[in-house]
Amino acid sequence: MKPIGVSFIIERRGDFILQDLLHGVPIENFHWGISMCELFSVALNETRFDESYYNGNDFYEMVYQETPGYYLSLADIKAFPSKKSIIKITTLEEYLNSECQIALFIIDSKYIDIYAKDIKTLQQIDKNAQNKGYAEIECFTKETDPRTGMTL
Repeated sequence: MKPIGVSFIIERRGDFILQDLLHGVPIENFHWGISMCELFSVALNETRFDESYYNGNDFYEMVYQETPGYYLSLADIKAFPSKKSIIKITTLEEYLNSECQIALFIIDSKYIDIYAKDIKTLQQIDKNAQNKGYAEIECFTKETDPRTGMTL
């Protein structure tokens, strides 16, 4: 069975979660739909990712210009090949039948589920999680998918 995603737990809260998770993934090649995202600055008492859509370059800038003191507590972020292909996805079947290439879910800054249709992307994310020492890293298939829906 072909893996469709990877899940893991980040035991320690730290800055730059998106940088760590997406390192080596060509994020600038996608258009990003943000259904929900809470990236918060303790020092400045502000949030980031105020928009529901970012082109690849803008998303790249947001991810790689994160500054210390920010933490990502909640996220439902999906990558598409073009802006016009961005749709709302609520089920695994909708994801599998859509043009969505990556779906990323973060809950409570520590529970992570990432789906990727490209096996090399999935392997890179799995490698990133292992290199960071994240806990309970598990690849899953359609049959072993831990989620009941594709939204938060």
